Amino acid sequence: MKPEPVFPKYEGYLSDESHLPGRADAIVFPENAAELSEAMRQAARDGTRVTVQGARTGLAGGAVPQGGLIVSLTRMNEAPELAWSGACAHLHAQAGVTLEQIEAEAASCGLFFPPDPTEGTATIGGAYATGASGMGGLRFGRMSRFVEGLSWVTPPGEIWRVGRGEYRFDDTGCMLPDGRLLKGSLAGMGAGCDLIDFLCGSEGRLGVAADFRLRLLPEHAQRWGVVFFFPDDGAALAFARRLYGRLESQPEPLFACEYFNHCALGLIAAGGESGDPRAALPAFPKSARAALYAELRGDDAAALESMLMALLELLAGAGGSGEDTWAQNGPGVKKLRKMRHRLAEAIHSRPGAREGGMRLNACFSAAPERFAECLDAYRKGLAQSGLDGALYGHLFENRLHVSLHARGENERESCVELLRGFAGVAERFGGLRAPEYGEGKLPRPWDDTASRRRREERMRALAAFFDPSGLMGG
Repeated sequence: MKPEPVFPKYEGYLSDESHLPGRADAIVFPENAAELSEAMRQAARDGTRVTVQGARTGLAGGAVPQGGLIVSLTRMNEAPELAWSGACAHLHAQAGVTLEQIEAEAASCGLFFPPDPTEGTATIGGAYATGASGMGGLRFGRMSRFVEGLSWVTPPGEIWRVGRGEYRFDDTGCMLPDGRLLKGSLAGMGAGCDLIDFLCGSEGRLGVAADFRLRLLPEHAQRWGVVFFFPDDGAALAFARRLYGRLESQPEPLFACEYFNHCALGLIAAGGESGDPRAALPAFPKSARAALYAELRGDDAAALESMLMALLELLAGAGGSGEDTWAQNGPGVKKLRKMRHRLAEAIHSRPGAREGGMRLNACFSAAPERFAECLDAYRKGLAQSGLDGALYGHLFENRLHVSLHARGENERESCVELLRGFAGVAERFGGLRAPEYGEGKLPRPWDDTASRRRREERMRALAAFFDPSGLMGG
């Protein structure tokens, strides 16, 4: 395994879906943990900067190299292997295995991977590196909760075998596999936290996961997907408030709750790069100005039907109409949940989106229980600005995305000001956490919040601890 020149064969590896331009001298394709370790050791000996890449589906530029060596994990993609330990199912997967592969292998045995990240062509290594989660995050939380073990390759090239529960933080910190103590005050982790959870979301700055042992769960016997359309955002928000209140007494059947504003619906209806995204879907109701997608999962068909009837009652009380509601069960659910993926495609293909500075994407996270205040502020800010903006995302987790399309430099400045205001809103209501797709390298001039500065300061300190030569992350 020798590094190869980037040009001309591998020029496409110089960027990702952020379209941020990159540069690199060489690229290497390890096929297992040992080869990955050797690549890291050689880079450390040579003093070469390293950028680790998965499928390059990221929107934040995290996989874009800024010199040195690209370590691509795309050939670490052996077919995942399923193993049982009593009633517990685990899937062993290399870092370059895609989420689609994991889903297919799990489904073949009546199982599923609960975090359910949106982009199926992304790799499990990339999802872990960015701390990604998808619709399933509402019920199941961060994806790291379903990582039972991993092989971690450190910046100097050591291989750590880490099993859940083997390395936990106590009141002083966490004793690492190399014998060093990582203090809890530096890591920002409390007693009882697991090293696997700490490393998740470190974006290739502290090392890289080579392979995983993933915990799978039995697939639910019943699945319903429901799209509720509303004549305005106010009605959608009223319905969401009522539904959230109900969850306090009956949380179990709700697997996901996704929000789409009028602009987002328009982009889905207009289509993306992959063709007409409405394939196998009827046209949206003409009166639709907002929508919520709710997914219900469980094993008791009667309980799910009861929940669905209750949702229709809440809908009527919020000014919505059952006639403008779509519902599918079983295989039909996949058609409805594709709305989220197709929206991402449509945003990516908007006119001018590939030209510098014309498309501004942001993700804002805050305390879940403050979702209504945040959404209300975002939608009012958009309306008052007059800007063309899609607002969508995991509503009850209060992780919402904004995609603005600026027509010229003056409008771009207005977009930045609007997003700066949104960042302030999120921070005021319990945020900001890192964006859902990672910090990355793409500039975010609107986010100069105190919470972001604290995250960056902590990451610099952690990078100095794990990577004192400063070679990781491009």
